Amino acid sequence: MDMEKRLEQIFASYQNRIALLFDEMKAEILSLTGLEGVYKEEITLGEARKIAILTECMEAEEQNRKITRRELSNISKKYMRNPATCGVFFRPDVNLMETRGNEKERFVTEKARRVIKEYKQKFGEVWINENIKYLIDPNLADDYKLTFQIKIKGEK
Repeated sequence: MDMEKRLEQIFASYQNRIALLFDEMKAEILSLTGLEGVYKEEITLGEARKIAILTECMEAEEQNRKITRRELSNISKKYMRNPATCGVFFRPDVNLMETRGNEKERFVTEKARRVIKEYKQKFGEVWINENIKYLIDPNLADDYKLTFQIKIKGEK
């Protein structure tokens, strides 16, 4: 790649970051002044896929379906993740999933439930369904950015 093309990419990247910072500042100002507004928030597809996996596991639990190693593997494949990467969910410092009893079943932790709830509050109850084509697209890398329009109402 030639230098000019690379500089254009870097410049575009910084322009996007600056625009997002302005949106965040605007949202904070709107919140403080009691006004309403809309701002954009980006998350990586990798992060969205992780939350989608956890959400599907949580919903399975709520329907009294057991999440086994195989089921977790199938869910992760659905969202284009290598099943081995789900092992990080069980690390004590991450603490998003756990095993109990006979260790054949997997469970979503309270921490994961809080994270899922935050995402639903911020992006909407059906954000996963609205973005499913991106979440299951094998041609999109985990660093691909999803952009959400977030409506805020001030607190004044």
